[in-house]
Amino acid sequence: MAKESTKERLKKTNYSIGLDIGTNSVGWAVVDDNMNLVKRCKKHLWGSRLFDTRETAEKRRKFRGARRRLLRRRIRIAMLNKIFADFIGDENFFVRMQESFLQKGDRSLRNKDILFDEACECTITKDNGERITISSDSDFYKLYPTIYHLRMDIMAHPNWQFDPKLIYLAVHHILKNRGNFINEDMATQGEKVDLLDLLSQMLNSACDILDIDINEIDEFSECKWIYKLNTNAEQFLAILQDNALSKKEQKTKIESDFDCKKDNKEIVEIFKMLVGYKFGLSNIFPNNCEDKTDYDLSSADADEKIASANDFTEFLTNAKNLYSNIEYDRIMRGKTYISEVMIERYNRYKQQLKDLKSVFLAIYPKQNGRMHPEYRKFFRDLKTVDNYARYTYSANSCEEKNFKEFIEKVIINNKEPIINGGICLDDNQSFAQKAKKILICMGSKLVEEDKETIFTDIELTDFDRQKEAELGFLQRPRVAGNGIFPKQAHEAELNKILKNQGQTWSDFLNGETQNKIKDLFNFKIDYFVGPLGIRKDKNQQNFGWLVRKEGFENEPITPFNYDNAIDFEKTRTEFIERMTGTCSYMIGEKALPKNSMFYSYFNVLNELANISVIINNKPEKLSKLSNQSGMGYFDDVINRLLETNTYKQKDLLNLLSHYYENVSIRGLADSEKLNSNLKPIRDMARIVCGKMELSANTIMEFLCSEKAEMCENIIRDITIFGESKKSLGESLHKYDLTDKQINELCALKYTGWGNLSKKLIYGIKSQDTQHLTILELMDKERKNFMSIYSDQRYGFDSQVKQELEKCSTSIAEKIEELACSPSVKRGITQAFKVAEELVSVMGHAPQNMFIEFARGEDKSKKGKISTSRQKQLKKKYDEALKSAQDLYKQLISDNNELKSNLNNLKDADKAKDFDNEKVVLYYLQAGKCMYTGEPLYLDRLNEYEVDHIVPRSLITDNSFENKALVKKYANQEKQDSEVVPNKFKQYKLWQSLKTLKFLSNEKYMRLARTELTDRDKAGFIKRQIVETSQIVKNTAILLDSYFKNKKEETHIYSIKAGLNSEFRKQFGYPKGEGGRAINDLHHAKDAYITTIMGNYLLNKWTLDNVESLHTSGLFYNAKSAKSSQNGLLLWCLKQNADNGVEWKDDDNLTTKMVLNNFDRNYYSADCFFTKKINSKPTGEFYDQTKYKNVKNAKAWGENYKSSMVTLGKKKFGKELDPAIYGGYSSINPSIFAVLQKQTNKGFRYEFIGIPTMIICPTSTMSVKEYLQLNYPNHKIVRFIPQYAVLEEETFGKAIISGISDKYCANQLKFSRRNKELYKFTYLVFKYFDGNKKFVNYMRWLDDGTYPILSKDEKELLTIQKQKQYAESYVLDCVSRFKTEYIGHLRSKYIRKDYADVFEPYFDEMLSENADLNKMLAIIPDLLKVTQCNGARASFKDYSTQNTKLSGEYGRITVSIKDWENTYIIHNSITGIYSKKEKIIKNTKK
Repeated sequence: MAKESTKERLKKTNYSIGLDIGTNSVGWAVVDDNMNLVKRCKKHLWGSRLFDTRETAEKRRKFRGARRRLLRRRIRIAMLNKIFADFIGDENFFVRMQESFLQKGDRSLRNKDILFDEACECTITKDNGERITISSDSDFYKLYPTIYHLRMDIMAHPNWQFDPKLIYLAVHHILKNRGNFINEDMATQGEKVDLLDLLSQMLNSACDILDIDINEIDEFSECKWIYKLNTNAEQFLAILQDNALSKKEQKTKIESDFDCKKDNKEIVEIFKMLVGYKFGLSNIFPNNCEDKTDYDLSSADADEKIASANDFTEFLTNAKNLYSNIEYDRIMRGKTYISEVMIERYNRYKQQLKDLKSVFLAIYPKQNGRMHPEYRKFFRDLKTVDNYARYTYSANSCEEKNFKEFIEKVIINNKEPIINGGICLDDNQSFAQKAKKILICMGSKLVEEDKETIFTDIELTDFDRQKEAELGFLQRPRVAGNGIFPKQAHEAELNKILKNQGQTWSDFLNGETQNKIKDLFNFKIDYFVGPLGIRKDKNQQNFGWLVRKEGFENEPITPFNYDNAIDFEKTRTEFIERMTGTCSYMIGEKALPKNSMFYSYFNVLNELANISVIINNKPEKLSKLSNQSGMGYFDDVINRLLETNTYKQKDLLNLLSHYYENVSIRGLADSEKLNSNLKPIRDMARIVCGKMELSANTIMEFLCSEKAEMCENIIRDITIFGESKKSLGESLHKYDLTDKQINELCALKYTGWGNLSKKLIYGIKSQDTQHLTILELMDKERKNFMSIYSDQRYGFDSQVKQELEKCSTSIAEKIEELACSPSVKRGITQAFKVAEELVSVMGHAPQNMFIEFARGEDKSKKGKISTSRQKQLKKKYDEALKSAQDLYKQLISDNNELKSNLNNLKDADKAKDFDNEKVVLYYLQAGKCMYTGEPLYLDRLNEYEVDHIVPRSLITDNSFENKALVKKYANQEKQDSEVVPNKFKQYKLWQSLKTLKFLSNEKYMRLARTELTDRDKAGFIKRQIVETSQIVKNTAILLDSYFKNKKEETHIYSIKAGLNSEFRKQFGYPKGEGGRAINDLHHAKDAYITTIMGNYLLNKWTLDNVESLHTSGLFYNAKSAKSSQNGLLLWCLKQNADNGVEWKDDDNLTTKMVLNNFDRNYYSADCFFTKKINSKPTGEFYDQTKYKNVKNAKAWGENYKSSMVTLGKKKFGKELDPAIYGGYSSINPSIFAVLQKQTNKGFRYEFIGIPTMIICPTSTMSVKEYLQLNYPNHKIVRFIPQYAVLEEETFGKAIISGISDKYCANQLKFSRRNKELYKFTYLVFKYFDGNKKFVNYMRWLDDGTYPILSKDEKELLTIQKQKQYAESYVLDCVSRFKTEYIGHLRSKYIRKDYADVFEPYFDEMLSENADLNKMLAIIPDLLKVTQCNGARASFKDYSTQNTKLSGEYGRITVSIKDWENTYIIHNSITGIYSKKEKIIKNTKK
């Protein structure tokens, strides 16, 4: 009989696929019916697929926006040049202007001067006929040291006739630097901005953060600082605008007038923010922000920081607007024009520099008529840090603070001229006077703090110390702060210049020309218009959505045809389509605005349907209750919401208490109020519908009307165009609205998008006899969304699936339309490709597919509204004292032990103590045992235990909602009970804690529950089984539709995230940071566990019909599972294994056999590993740091970067020599190439990177041209993509990440006999202190999850024996680790010489005198070396007396030398299919 082929065998195999999907990895496993990994060609089918996380476009968008801004400025200047070309008459003037940056040898014209020379001199004719001639650049700069001198001169002399070139230079500068467009509504220079309105906007945005209405705040509120500022706004602004006061005096006055010494310290922080000092959001919002970032609205990166402040962006934007206007008034100080301010700043700088040179010349006088070395070093030597040369070189070369400290040090260390009172001959001021003046201007404290009273008797006449200190010392004229100047200020100067010179040059500067120049100045592209590029068709948008009018399809858009060329209505529509989010359920459907009337009513109904009223400890749905008049309380709340924005919990309790006693509420998402409201419906009814009166009974009728459709469109327009009142007004004019209505609508503020589409909640209809939409059913039945959507009677879930299956778009297009981040979409795409290949390998579709989405890593909380535990508790206690003084006094103030510990809530140094859950529970329980009511003591917490109210056997809820701090004896008595026993029912204590809001309704119900029904238990289990994430559900639907299209019967199941972790804990398969650090194969192992858990849930817990859990007979009493730490599901799995229960019903395969099979396969080393190659151009062209040319590099004492990107090609049409002009280094390649060159000794090979800028579609140079230019006489052998796998005899397999960077493709794997090392590495990482380089291995004995000794074993040993056991365990594991690690380095690692480096260190670790705590700290860094990600680790801190470790190890920079024996390995997406190909073929030497 012929032997069965592998292909035939696989075709007969029933199998399941498990997928573990992450944002940068997909783990996969193919498992047969016996839960063994399927084999193909003697290799198990499981593996890990890695890929780069797909980033959002935010970073690229920032650079793209900057490029477009600079391009538009260049176009603006080119248009100005065209206007002035004939008027100036010098055809080479603009060429010289453009090439002014270039060295003389690179200019097309070799003139000595750039602007003026004898052949093209210019003149100024005064009103008396006198002429001033400018025949060189030096003449010009003597007359006008800065461009502002020229601007001011033209404005100051209306009857003088200035040369056209001078007029052009002034206008050119104004058009190039137009100022900010923040306050576009400010019509003229003289018109003032309403600062009261700006302050009001800022305070309202602060209220949005605090989630409170500004009208509800009073002087007794927690945020009374807002009340103080709101009611005393004019007084506050008057102090800020009083230029007679210094900032220090302003601060003192605000502290006094606003009572900020004890309270209202937030007002001082607001003051610091609005005068340009550093401030912290955590000081303004202490209970809502943990972001410790220092913000400074005057800094150059302020806008960037504001944009990334997330929940605080709007507040900071409004604050920046207010700051800019206050600062603008302060800088102008009553002056009319910016040029006046800048000229004054220039003169001040000039005088201060003169004084500084006088002081330094007195300290370092000339030697033999030559400059003193120290004087030269300070003023001219760029190599010296913090001197004047560096300070003036660029803003980033020297910090102002360090520069001032340098000057202070020089002056204070040279006191002799001060004491002797030497005279500076230039203005008869003494050296001491000038030194003191300089120190005061710098804001130095030496003047007041000097103990030798050097400056005490020195008087300064006509010198305002406060004013001079504020104006500063050597303030650069060009600073980031100049951005506060509004465009209206520059516009006023432009208008004045054009008006003055229009009188003397009336033929040229007539009305038409002036209007063109003004149009150029004022031209701004509406943000909804976007890029102005030409769209070839709808599928080639080139980042644009602009729609042009007929006849302008191929015309460039200019300021002069902007209004005529663009179809603004269609462009707005396109913009709206792009901005609208997508539905979480119905892929491709547009989501509703967050303030849509439909969405608002939906949210209110959903929130109210979740509310339960507890009457005499019995819950009842709010929708079931009604008052004596017959009106339901549900309707009553809706009617109240039609009158007010907020509805608080206390309002509902007051309403219910009229009819019920002992009543409480649960089910609110916010413990204090409803999160949703009906404001959009009220707004539209009031403004658009003529103050229509609505009630709970008529809302649906209104939403069904034609008027509601128009209101929905209006809300959508407000959501999109709300930032621009002009654009919003234009958009609203298309509706039948009056001007008054439009103005009222423009004042509304709607932002954000919901998660659901109108089609979902008000489009598809139920399949029962009612034929109602989801919203109509919610309105009628008073049920929440999920209960209606998942109810099979209505069939909404099946209809959504059908809609998806009917969609004709490809899988890739469907994935792109999912409502999730780009990184998640990439993970889903890769998972689909993996599944496709696995089906192809097996020859038929799987019976089941189980998917789990890896839980994402926590992102930075910067800018997010968040609160520390300590601050949360302090807030609770403050509010409790305010709202229930008598109860607070009874429960807390009379408890002396607790009262003495309340100061800990205010002590910032105690914040870390609240990381201990026992400390938090102590305060939440008012210092009393939750089961006995007896006092607890904070210094005896180790005597108490934390109990799970609902046992972990039923629900794996480890939140404070399910925990209670209790005395040990109480916990031991309760241990076998599923509910709190009656003897421990502390109803009075619990009710008091609930009233004080220390206890939530949900937690109260868990404590008060008297029994758990089978339905309750089933509910707990369902929460552990059912995946509620809609993105996971949609992925399952996509996979399901994919297999249905293939006519395959495959069932798709989503496994709840977290079950894998519980499985690992239950059966002892640790991962943690240690497991992730060993290799990337843990993704495959997670996929294997997902398959095991999926099959288990399917077999034993009706995963395919979870609703039947409470009737299936599978649910049994869980009392015996009370000791389980990982829930009933895993406890039952373990019991099934211990008791020989079959894996499936009527199956010979037992659960124990399955787990044995799993254990044998889990530690197999034959796991596939692949990494997605990058064959397309991605990322930045080069690093953003600009490096100096040869001359400047030498002057700075730096090495010249010889390999740089040249500058200027776009501007000058040619490459500029980096040695002369500098450039950008670190050119980023996207792909690589092997080049071949013929030499006398044969062929020579080079491995090079091809820059991203050459490969990208916008490149003007082809790859072939690039190689011919840079590598002549070379032949292209082969292109190598990034992350390709190469194999060469000397170092094995390597993944190519850069020109010289590569890392090993063979990952470290521990053999089965050393599987204990997985626990070892887990414990090393868990107890590793990275700062101290220390691992406390003694804590391994008490590890809560994977201790090295069981509790019973530990109790049998003395402390000394326990220590000896721990040391023995560590030494044994280190010895095993050495064997595995050194063996890997010698056999499969690229740098085999690393083994000789680290082996002696291991030997020393294993010696008798080694400090194991410190020695273990090297393990994390050793694992970095072998990771397949290019990580590096420094080992200099690990050197010992006998073993010297130096430098970094990890990413390999060794070059490939033998290219003729090097192969490229082509792997399929899973790595199952692999092809090895020689890079150099058929070489003839």
